[in-house]
Amino acid sequence: MLIFGIHTAQKHFGSEGMFRCGHCNNEGLWQLVENTLWFSLFFIRLIPLKRNYLSVCPVCGFSVEKTKKEFKELMADRNDA
Repeated sequence: MLIFGIHTAQKHFGSEGMFRCGHCNNEGLWQLVENTLWFSLFFIRLIPLKRNYLSVCPVCGFSVEKTKKEFKELMADRNDA
């Protein structure tokens, strides 16, 4: 019997900066997150199917999707500082 499925994994890269959320109207340090959708076999991640790059509100969890280019630029800016 083969066990296969699809699951997600998140990788956190720290804070992006202090912003006010348009959803909950709170201010906080938004987090940079890479969310990956994986195909797995026997609970082992094999093939990444889709990647999303997000800025996430720390209070309510509302997220704003970023392009890969925007995400990499934000990461480069954090590393330069």
